[in-house]
Amino acid sequence: MAFEPVYDSAVIDTYAKLGTGQAVVEARLLPKPETRIAKVLSTSCSVGIGSAETFTGEARYLGRVNFKVLFETADGNVEVLDYNADFSDKLEAKSATTATKTHFTATVLDMDITAAEEDVVKLAAVIEVTLYGCEREDVKYLSRGSENLYTHEDRVKCCTLVAQSDEMFVVSDSVTDLGGYEILAAEAEVFTYKREADDDSVTLEGEASVNFMLREKNGGSLSNKRIRIPVSQQCRADGVRLGDTVTGEMCVKNIAISTSESGEDSVSEIELTLKSDLLIFRDGEITPCVDAFSLENELLPTVRSVEISIPKGDVCVDDVVEGSVTVDEKLPLADTVLGTFGARVNISNVTAHDGKAVAEGMLGCNVVYFNAEHGSSNTVFAQVPFSLDLNCPFISEGDSVSAVAGVKDVNVKIRRGNELSVRADVCVTLMPGYNCVSAVISEIKLGEAKQPREAALSVHIAKKGETAWEAAKALELTPEDVIAQNPDVVMPCAGGERLVAYRRLYRQSK
Repeated sequence: MAFEPVYDSAVIDTYAKLGTGQAVVEARLLPKPETRIAKVLSTSCSVGIGSAETFTGEARYLGRVNFKVLFETADGNVEVLDYNADFSDKLEAKSATTATKTHFTATVLDMDITAAEEDVVKLAAVIEVTLYGCEREDVKYLSRGSENLYTHEDRVKCCTLVAQSDEMFVVSDSVTDLGGYEILAAEAEVFTYKREADDDSVTLEGEASVNFMLREKNGGSLSNKRIRIPVSQQCRADGVRLGDTVTGEMCVKNIAISTSESGEDSVSEIELTLKSDLLIFRDGEITPCVDAFSLENELLPTVRSVEISIPKGDVCVDDVVEGSVTVDEKLPLADTVLGTFGARVNISNVTAHDGKAVAEGMLGCNVVYFNAEHGSSNTVFAQVPFSLDLNCPFISEGDSVSAVAGVKDVNVKIRRGNELSVRADVCVTLMPGYNCVSAVISEIKLGEAKQPREAALSVHIAKKGETAWEAAKALELTPEDVIAQNPDVVMPCAGGERLVAYRRLYRQSK
């Protein structure tokens, strides 16, 4: 009988976190020449990654940090400094190559004022950049045996990248009910609640949360206001089909505000420039041989370990973070909360469980308040640790899960003069993935001939769940002979069954 194993091959894409790095970005913000800074009330920043390029073992990227400083002038007015700081850096990614398809996320870990004077504010932000990548490899595997080669196949899940989509688009809204205030600046985040693949396109739906820094037109008093802008966009993605898995997000690239006066009323038009950054995958399956035996010969298999990571699709989950903050004893007591600015959420750890994920992290925001006795505005930076149980039906124990989060709204109330309660509506984006390692036979050769068994009868005690193929390998029979010689045994075995093998022995005549 001929030894003719049959091979097949498959293109497998593995999507995984490839590397994480940190960059420090510094900025020097200058007010107008005639303006003097008396007190900094709030600082905030947001970050985005622009162009990127991967090389063997590393990725280089360009980013931009938008700094905003809310301050009180020497004559009691409130002003804003707004500055974009471009930066470039690289991070190590050992498995990256020039062919790796990439997706970046960036978050602000920390920000400090390094100097504050009448004519300058210096800031430094610590940015964490995470690289996700799609790596492609051709996997050759034994797909079936031949007449004298018995094989055991396994079903292995896999996926392939079918499209990458990034588009710029604009959403807009207007604000009219500002009650005598004017807009100084705005902070915005966008949250993606739906990512749905269709034929040659992906539909994104979500909402943007915009926080306005407001100043009273006459008295210069400070306030803030939040609005929600619905977002719906269909992005072109050639080759995509209904049911494909979409991972990625939308991000805010620019905020434009224009105000027009109409008598005593004013209308502010808000335009957000958004960008999609998406990878689309298609689930598949291969059935490689993971074990084999021959009745006549020993086998010499070459076994290859294949690591597979399959994205399950991103999901956004809303939740609430609550806590309290105490005003430093060196600061005056709080009588009125004027506004909250620079809110951010950092996820420090996320773990997967069946049907949910537990996300731990820290909420931070600047709370600007007024003290009537001193007639002064003051700021306290609120930090609230949290642990959230986030329901997600398709997450399973053992999945890898990454997460990023943003703030949709913040409410602060005064409990006592030196204690503030903070309640924030947050949105956590979970990025779960199914991981497995499969050992497949990539090549197999015949070894030496086996010595025939001398016993006419062999007995094998079955293990729980043992199949006819596994019993055949142990008894050195064909699976068909195992079933024929043990007709009363139900496969797979319950465990403890006595399986027998009858052989006809031929003796050489003397």
